[in-house]
Amino acid sequence: MKYFTSVCALALVVGACGSGGSNPFSAVDSSTPTTGTPTTTSTVPTSVSNDLTSFTFDGSTLTVTGPGFDGDGPELTYTRKAGLDVPGYVAFAAQDDALDDHFTAYAQTIGSATAVLTTSGGSLGYFEGGASYTRTGSYEKPTGDDIPTAGLVRYAGNYVGLSNVDGPGGDLITPPVGIPDEVLPGQAGLVTGNIIINVGFDDNELKGLIYQREITTAGGVLDMPDIILVPTSIDDNGTFSGEAQVGTQTAGAYGGIFAGDNSEGMAGGVHLSDHFLDGTTAEEEYGIFVLGQCNSAVETDTELCAVDD
Repeated sequence: MKYFTSVCALALVVGACGSGGSNPFSAVDSSTPTTGTPTTTSTVPTSVSNDLTSFTFDGSTLTVTGPGFDGDGPELTYTRKAGLDVPGYVAFAAQDDALDDHFTAYAQTIGSATAVLTTSGGSLGYFEGGASYTRTGSYEKPTGDDIPTAGLVRYAGNYVGLSNVDGPGGDLITPPVGIPDEVLPGQAGLVTGNIIINVGFDDNELKGLIYQREITTAGGVLDMPDIILVPTSIDDNGTFSGEAQVGTQTAGAYGGIFAGDNSEGMAGGVHLSDHFLDGTTAEEEYGIFVLGQCNSAVETDTELCAVDD
């Protein structure tokens, strides 16, 4: 749970919303085991998982544990929300009544790789959120003929994120007449974009970019800056973590895991803060990506992957 709930939508332009500050960003190399179903245990940076302790996702039903006071909330099954789906990801939500926090969630499984994202719109001065990922089976590193001559393997597809910037609010339960606006919860802002990750399995390194990003807020749709996934190494178990940047400025952290035959899939998560609004350092974003390897049976971006043909 973090202080400073949703950033006022109109303040996206004037930078004049609220007071207070958010918790400092956790170190990139800090990590916590997070589990999902179907799954083996994976290690997710704590700055990325934050309030999300565990999840189960079978393609149609999502159950999440963690969001609540200090990340110790109960296990909760979210409601499917097909109207909130975005390319590449299915949507869910949870809200008990008009005064309770509203949580939006996105999930996806491609092959053996799964990722889940959930974030509240905030209420009473605080919001909660986190992203997590996992895989079924063990790491299978591509070798020999499975690696192109140049040694580079590409993953590309869609990215989805949720922000403490006020979203449109269309999924919120309507409150009784007369309830003060100050005590009403918000709905998280929706971030969409594209992502490309180039992997050198020979050198056990990767780098990437999240681009063509935009956020849907209560005040409309706004462009957002690209996020650079700074080059990092791949561990022996097929996991990775690194720093995220906007230009040359640190903006957060990311992590991920390879999955499936010859690492045909990957899943990962991102946490960003103080990365696109002028006049405030309070904005935060959690996001996920679940991608198929180019020229595999599960490739997830035919346009960029066509370059590899």
